Amino acid sequence: MVRARITKIDKLKMSRNNDVAFQRISFILESGAFAMTDVVSTYRNYRFWKPVIESGVGTYIGGVNLKRPNKVDADSQVYILQKPGESEHPKLNL
Repeated sequence: MVRARITKIDKLKMSRNNDVAFQRISFILESGAFAMTDVVSTYRNYRFWKPVIESGVGTYIGGVNLKRPNKVDADSQVYILQKPGESEHPKLNL
C-alpha cells in the first residue's frame, strides 16, 4: 500500500453503457508518479471513497493499492491522512 495526494476530482460522468455514473480521481503517488481511479457511488467500495471525495483536492490518503502502474484499485480501503488546510506533516510531502 502507498500514500497519495488527490490532485483532481472530476464531476460525475455516465459510463459508456449509460448504466452507472462515476467520478474520476487523479493522484500523485508518494513515488511521484501520476495515478487515477474511477469510483461509482452505488458500489460497495464507495464507503471508503466518500469521505475522501468530500475532503477534496489536496487531501493526503493512505491505503492505496495499485492494479497496475498509474491505476489505483477502486477497491482500496483508503483513509484520510491529512485534509487540505491542516498543518503540513513533514512525512506527507508528496
